[in-house]
Amino acid sequence: PADDFPSLPSPNSEEQIILETKQFSKAIRQTAFATATDASKSVLTGVYMSAKGKQVKLAATDGYRLAERTITVKKITNDLEVIIPRRTLIELDRLLKQTKVDTFALSSSVNQIIFQLPGKQLSSRLIEGKYPDYTKILPKHFESNALVDTKLFLDAVARVAVSAPKKNHVVSLELTNNEMILMAGTELGQSKESLEIQYEGKELMIDFDALYLIDALKIFLKDAPALSFMLNGQVQPAVLKGLNDDTYVSMLMPVKP
Repeated sequence: PADDFPSLPSPNSEEQIILETKQFSKAIRQTAFATATDASKSVLTGVYMSAKGKQVKLAATDGYRLAERTITVKKITNDLEVIIPRRTLIELDRLLKQTKVDTFALSSSVNQIIFQLPGKQLSSRLIEGKYPDYTKILPKHFESNALVDTKLFLDAVARVAVSAPKKNHVVSLELTNNEMILMAGTELGQSKESLEIQYEGKELMIDFDALYLIDALKIFLKDAPALSFMLNGQVQPAVLKGLNDDTYVSMLMPVKP
């Protein structure tokens, strides 16, 4: 019986944030992949969302990688800071693609997030807890910068990764003289490939988990034909950004030598 079901939360129409469907769907794709799968890190299994001024930010991290997307909106009545379960956002993305509307409304009530589409409402419990201040580990200045073709970079990593160790999938990148040399191998075999880049900075050798690097490059492939790959040495996090695009940033922790 309908009366036996819990009542749906009521959205506050005065505090709604109106979001563009395509823009928010893109933001979900760009961030949700970086959430943690380890249930013991409960706050990291969701996507952090903050709304302040005229900006909505979505961010996700599992401790090894991080993705942040910034969206500009017309009006935010009250500041908002929540952690939305990844599963909720994946379901919302599916509904947005089915409904095919230009905009939808977002609001919240006590420990709930509410998405309103024409004839549909999706509500979900939020993840309780305090999200870590990821901005403290996101570098602002860099010693080296490589400009690289996104597809060529992705394809090269995927090919070389075939020879990477199964345990940690390490691929080594050597950056020097406008060239990136990608290497991976075990006692069973080795792979090596050279990629032409535009490079500014000191010669550098750095290792990454190939699977994480491939995940990040796949996200950029749809939106950014070329990337800025920014680094601060062997053990500091690396940052990926599309050229002339400050709305999206992806960060990767290197594998320590």
